[in-house]
Amino acid sequence: MNVGYAIRRTCENFPENIAMIAGSERLTFGEINIQANKFVNGLFDLKLQKGDRIGVLLNNCKEALEVLMALDKGGLVRVPVNTRLSPREIAFILKDSGSKALIFADDSIPAVEEIKDELPNLELLLCLNKDDRYVYYRDIIDGGSPFEPTVKIDDDDISFMPYTSGTTGNPKGVPLTHKRSMVVNAKILQEPISPLETDIMLHVAPLTAASNAMVLPHFFRGAANAIVDGPEFHHFFETVEKIRATTTLMVPTLINIVLNHPDIDVYDLSSLRMIHYGSAPMPQSLIQQALKKFGPILAQFYGMGEALPVSVLFPWEHKLEGTPQEIKRMSSAGRPCIASDMRIVNDTGKDARPGEVGEIIHKGDHVLSEYWNRPDANAESFKNGWFYSGDMATFDEDGFIYFMDRKKDMIISGGYNIWPSEVENVIYQHEAILEAAVVAAPDEKWGEIVKAVVVLKPEKSATEKMIIDYCKSNLARYKSPKSVDFVNDLPKNPAGKILRKEVREKYWKGLTRRVN
Repeated sequence: MNVGYAIRRTCENFPENIAMIAGSERLTFGEINIQANKFVNGLFDLKLQKGDRIGVLLNNCKEALEVLMALDKGGLVRVPVNTRLSPREIAFILKDSGSKALIFADDSIPAVEEIKDELPNLELLLCLNKDDRYVYYRDIIDGGSPFEPTVKIDDDDISFMPYTSGTTGNPKGVPLTHKRSMVVNAKILQEPISPLETDIMLHVAPLTAASNAMVLPHFFRGAANAIVDGPEFHHFFETVEKIRATTTLMVPTLINIVLNHPDIDVYDLSSLRMIHYGSAPMPQSLIQQALKKFGPILAQFYGMGEALPVSVLFPWEHKLEGTPQEIKRMSSAGRPCIASDMRIVNDTGKDARPGEVGEIIHKGDHVLSEYWNRPDANAESFKNGWFYSGDMATFDEDGFIYFMDRKKDMIISGGYNIWPSEVENVIYQHEAILEAAVVAAPDEKWGEIVKAVVVLKPEKSATEKMIIDYCKSNLARYKSPKSVDFVNDLPKNPAGKILRKEVREKYWKGLTRRVN
């Protein structure tokens, strides 16, 4: 089954249900199906064809959802591009993917004008706003046929090609196929998400990142996907209250912002029945704060662009009270999903024992087969049919997975291996800390030392000694930071994840090696 067929069947099954909410606009499944047909048929009239890659440079908006449906129905490959990327980064993705067309809004025109001449494959520039320099989005829809496209889509055709975040170099294209990846992913996610026909999934995180994975599981159940009506966080609160949103997904950084936002108690957020989080480890103190505010409605997913999901920690496994083992499990990434064939292996390639740190490897229908045009990365990441994730973890006797860190983020100080996320988890428990990043800094005596870089909460204060002493009282001394820097903000990628690589770079500038 391909995604386009599944979209058509869903729209036939729930024609009168609301499929999309964006501000005051509503589209039923029947209406969005016709919109998608007209748009993709209009693209075919402009000589685009099945298999062409289409760059989608859009913030969250109703058109982003329309485009998602349309491209899948026509066998065109959607290449999401986050609007927060620099023009150079945008150009790399479009060039590497060989995108034939780019869909964008007026806020991205300066970036498009800067890079368009260096992208000879880019035959069609399509803008949501009327501008004589580009093809107008509405003209495509108005001129397209409302009937189902006749193109034949095979299960192994590519549907969606996101690019990795690029924190360790140029990003890599992740081609995900119609059946093997997108439909299977949606089915796997439906089990832990448990979407209802009456649900309203509110997308506050970018649809170009993890929030994209939540669209089809809800859509295929006849539930609505909604867009936050505005860029600021008070718009999130207003939208939840106004439309009575029931589910949402946020990275831990966004949850932290929500919980510390001055407007959080002004609005009625009681309609939320599930908050999904993932993309980065969430400190246990932050989980406890969220549980106290929202109740037992949190669900964690661990996964990556190459495979989503890998594991899940269900709402009933988030507990404010329980045995020490039950409380500890809130720091875990849950247990493997039913369709996830996952192992944790040590340096010799053998299965790790409970408590032993190793690398997560996995395989399955939802795991990509290869990176786009990257034989070097394929040789490094795929071995004997297994995908080597670069994520380091351990597990307990009950199978709960404890994510340690990215393999390349490990700090080696005086011969000891130290995982930044373990230290960050302790720092976040300090009442004055809003955000934290722990990285390796060079040191003549120890080789590398633990460096903490922190952002304080408004109207809170702390000294370097206070943070270090706090860590020493909760961690082995060798794991505790040797120094602390205070900053106003930390660098983040477009999905809101803190970029340790950029934080770390400051301390290694001018050195020829990045290990010591």
